Amino acid sequence: MAEYSQQNLKQFNIQLKPHPRARDQVVAATDFVEGSIVFAQHALAVALLPSEKGRRCDACSRLSVSQSLRRCSGCAEYFYCDEHCQRYHWQKNHKRLCKPYASYSTTALGNLPEHARMDGILLSHLLAQITPDDLIEDSSPVQTLLSLLPGPQEENPAPHICYTPPFVPTGLVQSLFIRFQNNNFAMHSHLSTFGHGVFPLASRLFNHSCVPNAAARYILKAREPVKMEVVALRPISGGEEICITYLDPALLQTRQQICKLSYGFECRCSSCHFLNRISKSRLPDDADADFAELDAALRDLSGVEDGSITRLRTSIFQDSIPLHLYGAFKESYISALSKRFTDAAHDGPYDVARQAGAALLAFYLMVYPDNYPQIGMHLLELAKVVWNDIVRNGDDRDKLRMARNYATASRGVLSIFGAEGDEGGPLGELTLLEDLLWNS
Repeated sequence: MAEYSQQNLKQFNIQLKPHPRARDQVVAATDFVEGSIVFAQHALAVALLPSEKGRRCDACSRLSVSQSLRRCSGCAEYFYCDEHCQRYHWQKNHKRLCKPYASYSTTALGNLPEHARMDGILLSHLLAQITPDDLIEDSSPVQTLLSLLPGPQEENPAPHICYTPPFVPTGLVQSLFIRFQNNNFAMHSHLSTFGHGVFPLASRLFNHSCVPNAAARYILKAREPVKMEVVALRPISGGEEICITYLDPALLQTRQQICKLSYGFECRCSSCHFLNRISKSRLPDDADADFAELDAALRDLSGVEDGSITRLRTSIFQDSIPLHLYGAFKESYISALSKRFTDAAHDGPYDVARQAGAALLAFYLMVYPDNYPQIGMHLLELAKVVWNDIVRNGDDRDKLRMARNYATASRGVLSIFGAEGDEGGPLGELTLLEDLLWNS
């Protein structure tokens, strides 16, 4: 591994060790408590999704809510919070991209699918900021990026690039691109993706698990590239491998295919072992499933509908999961359940939203690890549903108790993942909701 990586591991109390199946594994050099930052790294390069262009600053990726962004007068394609962000981005890479970018975006990228456009833009951003030293110094992030394993589809040609420095040797663009395919990160704010980023050292360190003990969050500050922080979701003991997830663990039937096609490996975590053990023949067909009965069984399992639990712990794929709940492990059932909750959550019927939401919570507790942020977000939505029901249909002590317990459980999860992304967000919403619930 590059010297750059070895020097930076010590400050985070993590170590890189051999792995029996993967290339390496990063392990804790000391005990970490839940909520600890076990690793942090600024992005080497970022690119916003097309849907976020003009809404977010191209330099720091922050969302603009109070004022209009400044448009680059040269290319008219990039937007900035203020002159400081614009000046920072100009020096970083935009001065090499500004003049050719308008033509590049309409001709070279015009007919490409979104993922190919994103690769081309992100790779263009990276190349525009490379220096000759990056290509010869072992400690450079670019060398760390080049040390990563190529993607499983490495024969794919690189997309057209907006700008390539004259000192970049033939073949380097392709070498970088084949490492983009399975090493870039989807950056998110409040669990909504806003762009893609290159974090070479994070890619080098963290293996995947569908039951991770850590999760990546993204910190946005003015005149800085996006910063990734990897947070411990539960206590991690010294010597234990630290894993994150590369995909949504709720993708039950498709995640193994994604792992093989996108990343070139077969996941063998405890969650995948459980799913493999449940043969497809044991999962009911949609036409035969009694969803009402399954919904009720899941609500009973969640244990929060009666307002009795204030801090949740998950039990991931244990042998104690009863056979009559196996029908929940189908993406088609969960998609229908999630749609039922979403459709009724804002304007009702609130009893439908509460029941579907409680069943969905039980599913999340079976597939997500302790303190996974999606659990906290869903608990917040459940608390809001019950509060809206109270506001619309009148005060009810049982409902108020239920809403308070959902909010308390949400606070327990989200406070561990911590603040991330744009200002406000779920923790801000939760503070406002708590004020309403405890002053009613």
